[in-house]
Amino acid sequence: MKPQTPRLAHSTAYIKYIERLKPDKNHVSNWETQLKANSDNSIPDRSVLPVSWLQNGAGSHGNVVDALWALRQFMFQDCLTLAKPND
Repeated sequence: MKPQTPRLAHSTAYIKYIERLKPDKNHVSNWETQLKANSDNSIPDRSVLPVSWLQNGAGSHGNVVDALWALRQFMFQDCLTLAKPND
């Protein structure tokens, strides 16, 4: 049996993003799922978290999960402020 090369998490996420793009959809996210998300139901395997993304580790957040969740919340709030320009 041939050994498989492990696929990077961000590659899988990008592939899923591309697969969800449809001409009849206005968005690719499931907003209902996003609004119900929390750090307990969104991180099934904490051992594979991208800790290297955080320059200062957990910093003032106490742990990596809280730091990544704060980043997610910041990015989520930021995307909610985006508006489609008038044509």
